[in-house]
Amino acid sequence: MQNLNWPEIAERYSRLYSALIYDTLEEFGYPDQALSAALKPIEQGMKVAGPAFTVRGSNNPSREKKETGLEMIETLWPGCVCVYDTGNDYVAAHWGEITSTAARGQGCVGTVIDGGVRDSTYVIGMGYPVFARYQTPVEAFGRFEIIEWEKPINLAGATSHRVAIHPGDYVFGDLDGVMIVPADLTMKVLEEAEKRFEIETHVREALKAGGKPLEVFRKFGVF
Repeated sequence: MQNLNWPEIAERYSRLYSALIYDTLEEFGYPDQALSAALKPIEQGMKVAGPAFTVRGSNNPSREKKETGLEMIETLWPGCVCVYDTGNDYVAAHWGEITSTAARGQGCVGTVIDGGVRDSTYVIGMGYPVFARYQTPVEAFGRFEIIEWEKPINLAGATSHRVAIHPGDYVFGDLDGVMIVPADLTMKVLEEAEKRFEIETHVREALKAGGKPLEVFRKFGVF
């Protein structure tokens, strides 16, 4: 992974919003980097930004060893976002409050999971950002197994069937959805999105002052 100042980058990304990042990626020729609209924050206001730590699993009625999931959590690293491909298993809760507590203890800053979460009240109370497809009390142990981590995965997309996610790709999520920025575009997208943010600030100010939309668009090229 690139040797960058990840805390500073996360702080800068957190000032932005997903629509702005989507527009920037689309301009660069990457229009299919938004995850499915079914993946939502479990509480309004949650936001997450950081490099992806990828996990892949599948539904399995056999009794998975607890140790596998614990080994995965111990591999999480400071500043990462745990991105979870459940293999389209939409029955159980693959994430919960104890998992969130353990992940945060390893420095993980949030989780994006194409699956389920439980203990939602406690997860929300601890302020740990989780983006999930659904919430359920159903236990995953005995129904689901973790296969591997830090390998390429695929999650459901918004404008495409699947979005490929590699370890280290940059993850940004807010109320509107989750964006995946290819790792080598992390800084390029950030810098361009910051420029767009500044321009949009001027657009808002002009409109609030009574500027006519067409004139504002012609002046700034953004609307």
